[in-house]
Amino acid sequence: MKKYSKSSNFYRNIKSSFYNRNESLLKAELDRNRVYLKQPPRDKCKLCGSKLPETIDFTKHLVSYKFCRKCDHLNGIHDDTLNFAKEIYSNEDGSDYSKLYLEDNYNDRINHIYLPKADFLIDQLSKKISSVYDFGCGLGFLVNSFLSRGIDAKGGDVNKTLINAGNGIIEKNFDIRPLESIDIERVPSHIKSLDVEVLSLMAVMEHISNLDEFLEAINLSSFKYLYYSVPIYGLSVPIESVFENVLPRHLSGGHTHLFTEKSLEILNKKLGVKPIAEWRFGTDIQDLKRSIQISLQKTGSSDYFIQRFENEFSEYADQLQEIIDKNHNCSQIHVICKKL
Repeated sequence: MKKYSKSSNFYRNIKSSFYNRNESLLKAELDRNRVYLKQPPRDKCKLCGSKLPETIDFTKHLVSYKFCRKCDHLNGIHDDTLNFAKEIYSNEDGSDYSKLYLEDNYNDRINHIYLPKADFLIDQLSKKISSVYDFGCGLGFLVNSFLSRGIDAKGGDVNKTLINAGNGIIEKNFDIRPLESIDIERVPSHIKSLDVEVLSLMAVMEHISNLDEFLEAINLSSFKYLYYSVPIYGLSVPIESVFENVLPRHLSGGHTHLFTEKSLEILNKKLGVKPIAEWRFGTDIQDLKRSIQISLQKTGSSDYFIQRFENEFSEYADQLQEIIDKNHNCSQIHVICKKL
């Protein structure tokens, strides 16, 4: 089953900091990229292990990228090592990385982003789900959403700050603390030990240092269904490449590589799963709108003109995004799979 698109009405409010704090957020993102540039060079594809070409395909926000000529996976030209992952996600209990999420509106994110994710899984399986484990749960948005639908849900993450904050919120609503902190070096063994009906990996696999070890651990864990989302190469990438003075949402910082239509097939084979439903949508057009608005501000355009542009563009933005989604050129995909 293939599903496409969603309303973008939520984007402007939930991502308000992208507009209001472009300069400071861009600086922080470039600092993360500088950490990434200190990592060893990557000469083999992150996904399939094939030798990468000598040619750099493009450079943006300090980092250069290459497409694998065998599986088409998009690779940053440095390894995202375990030390890099620690510095970005878990050092000092992940307090720096957690700022990206602790300042957002929790309930709006639940209602507009995570409840639709939970309902998509529930609707597609058409059955009572006994248990869900969401690895990389962060503040527990998805766990909270499944709990509100009466499903036994737990989660884990390497970021202690997000786990503590998320448990505090969920405890107020459900009188339980279902989120657990996981040592980043014990992630594979933790995944192997899971015994759950649905294993959820929302925006996780693009952050894993040793992807092959992680995929092998998933193969060895006990689950019936796998529910994952990954960022994919699409229109947002060339948009970000053109607007270097605008915060990159999609390819930068913790996202050092992106999946493509072809590399997704390789991923599913390595996971040992068969897709049974897909939901493709992106915020590529919203990224374009944000990039134009911030650039207009930098050129001294009046508030009236900028607001006029936003009002006019918003009238047809979702129609443009739907075209991109249906042509599989959007920035994100959600996949429900059955274990083989």
